Amino acid sequence: GDWEKPTAVVFVFHLPWLGPLAQAMGGVPDDLEKWLLLRPGDDASAVADLLESEGADTSKWRMIHVDVDTPWIRDYGPIQVMENDGSGIWLDALYNDEERRSDDALPDQLAKIAGARLEPTDLAIDGGAIVANGQGLCVSTLDAFDDANIPWREEDQATAILGTLGCRVLALVPSLQDEPTKHADMFV
Repeated sequence: GDWEKPTAVVFVFHLPWLGPLAQAMGGVPDDLEKWLLLRPGDDASAVADLLESEGADTSKWRMIHVDVDTPWIRDYGPIQVMENDGSGIWLDALYNDEERRSDDALPDQLAKIAGARLEPTDLAIDGGAIVANGQGLCVSTLDAFDDANIPWREEDQATAILGTLGCRVLALVPSLQDEPTKHADMFV
């Protein structure tokens, strides 16, 4: 979750981001599990050579071939929530982009690799559209909820959404002006 000390970091290899990706990889603490997702046609050794030419140490990174369409894993990846007993669960939200079917399928692939419990939800919310503090407060934007046709205005519907997302309170704020994703993660 957003509030937890991470145990793992997952990036998607994207050649146009080679320099920034190598720099970000170098900033990941040694005690974290490190996954670099590669598309099926990517050659792991060639990718490692490219990243190392930019200064990244790939020796501690697990390279995993998966089928993805884009590098925006926070948006289509699983959303982690906490159950009442404190255990974690991943939600697989609907991802309504017909052009990105492989992105939509990734949460299931990652859950199998990580051994995580994955539950489907009929909410159509991108992972980047919601952030949480781990104490029951979740934040999203009015635009993200409206664009996804999530019915939050009626009390019984809002209560159901809170339960699904593991929130006690959901704050819906205006999105940043001229920011196209309308996601709450752009604030943090």
